[in-house]
Amino acid sequence: MMMEQWMEAADRIIDSETVGDPAYPLMLLRRVITVSLEMMKIVKALPLLGDLS
Repeated sequence: MMMEQWMEAADRIIDSETVGDPAYPLMLLRRVITVSLEMMKIVKALPLLGDLS
């Protein structure tokens, strides 16, 4: 019961952010690109597996 209420509330929030907003697809793409670039920075900063010992 509680999970269903949470899912309904989440759906309402998502609908209010996306429905009728023509800029939403572009904003979503920008977020995906930002996350991808940040992930690349993190991965490049990791030590090589051979250098752990």
